Amino acid sequence: MSSVLSGSKRPRDDEDGGGGGDESKVEPRHQFNVRPMEAFHKKRTNDSIHSTIDLCPVMQVLMNSQPYFQRLRKLKQLGVSEAVYVTATHNRKEHSLGVAHLAERMVRRIGHRQPQLGIAEKDVLCVKLAGLCHDLGHGAYSHVYDGPFLEAMRADQAQAARRSNGDESSGASASAATLPPIPDGWTHEDASMDMIDAILRAQGMEVDESNLDGPLRQIGDGVDAQRFGLSSAGEFGYCPDDDNDDDNGDDNGTDGIGKPYPKERLLTSRDIIFIKECINGGPLHNGSEYVGRPDPSFEYLYDVVSNRHSGLDVDKIDYFGRDQRQCHKGSGEVEHLLIEDAFVAWGQCPRPGKCFKCRDEVEDVGSPLSRKGMHLMICYPDKMVHKALEFFKTRFRLHSEIYTHRTAKGSEFMVCDILKLADPFFRLRAGPQYPTGLPISRAMLDSTAYSLLNDSILDMILSSPDPRLLPAQRLIERYECRDFYKYVAAHEISHDSNDATNLLWERTEEDITSELCQMHACHSGENGEKIVLDPSDIIVEKMEIHHGRGSLNPVDMMRFLPKGKLGQLSRPVHELPVAEQQLEEVYYSSIPKAFNERSLRVFSRNTDPKHFDLLKHAFEQWCDSVMEDGQGGPNTFQAMEEEEEEEDDYDVGVDGSIANISQDDLTPPRRGVLSRNMKQVSVDHNGEEVESPKQRLEVQQAFSGTARKSS
Repeated sequence: MSSVLSGSKRPRDDEDGGGGGDESKVEPRHQFNVRPMEAFHKKRTNDSIHSTIDLCPVMQVLMNSQPYFQRLRKLKQLGVSEAVYVTATHNRKEHSLGVAHLAERMVRRIGHRQPQLGIAEKDVLCVKLAGLCHDLGHGAYSHVYDGPFLEAMRADQAQAARRSNGDESSGASASAATLPPIPDGWTHEDASMDMIDAILRAQGMEVDESNLDGPLRQIGDGVDAQRFGLSSAGEFGYCPDDDNDDDNGDDNGTDGIGKPYPKERLLTSRDIIFIKECINGGPLHNGSEYVGRPDPSFEYLYDVVSNRHSGLDVDKIDYFGRDQRQCHKGSGEVEHLLIEDAFVAWGQCPRPGKCFKCRDEVEDVGSPLSRKGMHLMICYPDKMVHKALEFFKTRFRLHSEIYTHRTAKGSEFMVCDILKLADPFFRLRAGPQYPTGLPISRAMLDSTAYSLLNDSILDMILSSPDPRLLPAQRLIERYECRDFYKYVAAHEISHDSNDATNLLWERTEEDITSELCQMHACHSGENGEKIVLDPSDIIVEKMEIHHGRGSLNPVDMMRFLPKGKLGQLSRPVHELPVAEQQLEEVYYSSIPKAFNERSLRVFSRNTDPKHFDLLKHAFEQWCDSVMEDGQGGPNTFQAMEEEEEEEDDYDVGVDGSIANISQDDLTPPRRGVLSRNMKQVSVDHNGEEVESPKQRLEVQQAFSGTARKSS
């Protein structure tokens, strides 16, 4: 029978500490009120993508640990995208269940196809739990929290530190200095791993780093740590040790004390680390080797939930289908062939410079599994190359149509501002270490505070009686009225490194905002007042969307096997065939012209039409100035303004003719100047301004012809 069904031991399970018959390890359980895993029975739930999903007892233990897992119900999968797609209300809990389901399917499929890999039932369970827990660490409004919000708060923190060092600290910065700093490099994956620890503590357990291959340390009431794992109910089918369990009623007794699970069924501290490493996409704490499954013959298990090589993993397979289904009704199917046709083979590392194993790897000639620069990878038949490319094209399309939609981005920037306004004054309840609570920006420092951080945070701010939150509350009211920040303009960046548009990309968002305001552009309002650009009203975004690997072809990161070598997949692990990178000539007609797209986008917090038009005009002038002058800057912008002031106003007759025009006036102006002048001369025979773009073009062409005749 296949090991993936039998749950047989692997060669790596040769350490002691499996929770055997040592009575000294059973006694500590009597200190707490523990319950057996058998208290949870296998259940099934419906799903909009996968029809039904089975919930094993271990999954139920983690899911029922309030409030850590259930908070995912209050986190929308697509954050603020509901502003554009009203049906985009699905949550992170649905997605997490779907990833767990697909992770089990993929590992089980590989195990059935290649039983010599030695995949055990506990491996299936661990990878499944990694899929279930991979998004536990998402903050409010999904990527808004760990993206633009924390980036802005870190910038404010650094600015406050500089003011403090310069003895210019204000009361606000002095107050901020008393807060713990925002961790550098923190990601939601870090929070996911912290939340796993919080769930275990809620169930009376914790990782025992002094005994990785033994049971979890029992620290309180909850689930019996020595009976936490593959229960005798056999959630994955028949377990070989079912017949060895005591049937004397102890398992269902009120004290929950029964015979400890054998090691192949027990979830150990090493298994919990393995789950965390699967979520992290690599060793914990920037280590140089795996701890959960150190045997290199099992490294492909780490690529199921988070594929560090190509990015094609069950996480994306699920949310691609789920997001399309919710936003684009009638579409959004899971590509089952990416699950069913997967297998394990050797492959050359696609990114040796970034791979933690390949950077400093030294080949061990004495080990049959040591091949320098080679990995046991999840591979596919070569006929799947088109499916793989289509998968990455779907990623690009979803980012273009949904994730970076300009209206959704405008609302995202608004939510970010709301959180920034509320952060100095709003506090989340935290653990004993923080008796006065924690601000939103520091919620990740405490599991209690972070468990309260979800999409209801705006309602919590709005309902607060604190008068200091009034600016944030007013912005929330504007948000709920759908008066979002407005998209103003964009400028595409060329893929040609020698193109002048790349000069725009080299500027930082702060520099662009500053230079726009230094152009001295202004309009006159209805009452004659001057409307000028204010940096606090301008948002500049450097947007890049790609197929998964920046400007590179993500399919080049995958490895494929020709049909003639598929029969070699039954060989021993060290003799498995070597899958190769597929040549682009094979699928050349399907390859896009470029794999990434870059653009500068400008949004306005001020939605006044006059301000909107002024900002758009200034941005167009700035783009042309930087590209033409090669550098730009305040002096260039000042000179450009002076040049515009000296330009002659053409006299336009009622018949559309232009008088007092010289040869110098025929020099094509810059794009921004052209747009202003064209509006000045775009009038009909009655002297009325033409509004239609088509009519405006006809008038411009007529004027151009008249000017040529005059010269």
